[in-house]
Amino acid sequence: MKNIALIITCIILTLSIFGQNNKSSCYALRVANKKYLSDTLLLQPKLYLQGFYVLTNGVYDFEINGKLFNHQRILKITKDSIITAYAFDTIPSLKFTTSDNICILLFQCYDGRCGFPNYTKINDRKYQFEIKQTDTYCFLKAIEICSNTDCDIKYSGYQYLTGFDLLPIYRKDGDDFVIAGSVTHKIKRP
Repeated sequence: MKNIALIITCIILTLSIFGQNNKSSCYALRVANKKYLSDTLLLQPKLYLQGFYVLTNGVYDFEINGKLFNHQRILKITKDSIITAYAFDTIPSLKFTTSDNICILLFQCYDGRCGFPNYTKINDRKYQFEIKQTDTYCFLKAIEICSNTDCDIKYSGYQYLTGFDLLPIYRKDGDDFVIAGSVTHKIKRP
């Protein structure tokens, strides 16, 4: 039964990626691999060799000027700055620009251990960080997580970029969780 609920969650997550607003222009943080700068037209919100887009309403792990900020949801991207808050907060807690020392940490799992220190580090040595105006990808939609096969209990959540893919992150009874495949991981609030 859990597997069916997880499959339904993955389908909803996939559909929500392609259900993004493309009617008006907005800003996104383009993270482009310096080896492939001429081949960035097809970048998406998901991790690819060429790079990806950081979008409003997506959840990311950042290291800004050497300080760690886990599970930060992008509240707003302007032409010169990015404003974030903890995934389930609405009050901004971080503002940075592309002139800051930006590093994006992508959560991984190895030998059954997930999260930090198992991560891929995306930094300015190999990647170019640039805020771009776009009408292709503006934001990642919030998602609903079904807790059982009947989907009679649902939780609101967001899409969290990891080294695997965009994974659902949600809050249940005051605790925060990430679903990676068939495993649900409880995460600590920073």
